[in-house]
Amino acid sequence: MKKTTRIVIVTAVVAMAVLAFIAKPNKKTTPAVVNESAAIAMTAKLPRLVDLGAGKCIPCKLMAPILEGLKKEYAGRMNVEFIDVWVNPDAGKPYNIEVIPTQIFFDADGKELFRHIGFFGKEEILGKWKELGVDLNGKPFAPAPVGMATNNQVVAYYFHGTVRCETCLKIERQAREAIERRFSREWNAKRIVFELVNYELPENTHFLKDYKLPCPSMVLVRRQSGSDGQWKLLGETWQLVEDPGKFNQYVETEVDKFLRGKLE
Repeated sequence: MKKTTRIVIVTAVVAMAVLAFIAKPNKKTTPAVVNESAAIAMTAKLPRLVDLGAGKCIPCKLMAPILEGLKKEYAGRMNVEFIDVWVNPDAGKPYNIEVIPTQIFFDADGKELFRHIGFFGKEEILGKWKELGVDLNGKPFAPAPVGMATNNQVVAYYFHGTVRCETCLKIERQAREAIERRFSREWNAKRIVFELVNYELPENTHFLKDYKLPCPSMVLVRRQSGSDGQWKLLGETWQLVEDPGKFNQYVETEVDKFLRGKLE
């Protein structure tokens, strides 16, 4: 292929991406969703690659298999997240992008290191991480399996699906922060722990029946000798999430009662 022809093709692809982003459909927005890697990013300190694009954007389609491959190959060492800014425009707003696709590189503490516009190949992405001084070849992060903990604990489970809305993520974040702040002594001693469980994974579907989950929910469970026993569903989190004061009071009160052995 001649150099001039290659330049024309690359220019055309970039132009199509720009036009596509500007001319994106103006339809009612749907709740922002984040894939499972985003949830993991909130609990594990890993470098993160966020790709903001759209399912119908040509360069974005070319990026899809690359992102999927990186997600699998570097699981536990890097979080990879894709946000469709046409389907969920609110999810893309915090990133202040102008053209899709845009890739943003974050370190393990959430600090933005670099951003790139347009198609970005696998080797270029890995090379950029290396250039930024981020080592992706270390030992993978392995969260403790559900059910593996010390004796006589209270487990604050947050059960959720694979695709999560902003409210679901907000409930998880506020509940965790309330528990860690109010019960810092028990938290540090691991008398109370917070665990995320995706009930849509085949090995976790039994939790839907075990705890009569109506939707993504928080459940307090007493764990003794590695086995989960008495439990209580906190069914008011969704109603109270927009009032942080009442939400925190509700969660703290229920956890306090559960720690003291009061189930009602």
